[in-house]
Amino acid sequence: MAKSKKKKKQKNASYRDVVALLHAEDYRKASKLGPMELKHLKRIVEEGDVQLTCKAVYVAGLLNLDDSVPVIEAAAKNRKRVIRVAAANAAGQLSPERAEPILRRLLKSRDVGIRKSAINSIYTAKVDQLSERMELLKNKENNPEVKKMIQNLCSKFNGR
Repeated sequence: MAKSKKKKKQKNASYRDVVALLHAEDYRKASKLGPMELKHLKRIVEEGDVQLTCKAVYVAGLLNLDDSVPVIEAAAKNRKRVIRVAAANAAGQLSPERAEPILRRLLKSRDVGIRKSAINSIYTAKVDQLSERMELLKNKENNPEVKKMIQNLCSKFNGR
């Protein structure tokens, strides 16, 4: 007689559990967190510890859930450059419809590094919704390196 296998109900991780996972850089386990733990990631972003915030934002991107967006949006609005770069990179892990509003905001940054990260994430996440925006930016961008990235991305959009 075959034994029936009962599916174990996964226990929600506490705030401390999530912080411990981030400190340990155990992204394999962290990528299995669910929507209930995203509130902990958002709290970490709001508390502002730079290293922990960057890790929390990365995990929110890995999860790619609707509730990941507010976590990454909060990081995209942070005054610290490194956190905004982390937000741009995390947005590249999201689905195009989730990534688009975050990346649209980050493309407006005066910081070249943030714009570069946003452009890379537009390509990675295949955010075709921003192709028209990129065409406009191609003519407005002053930084030659960023301008070249935009031109390359526009070529890739046109080749899809």
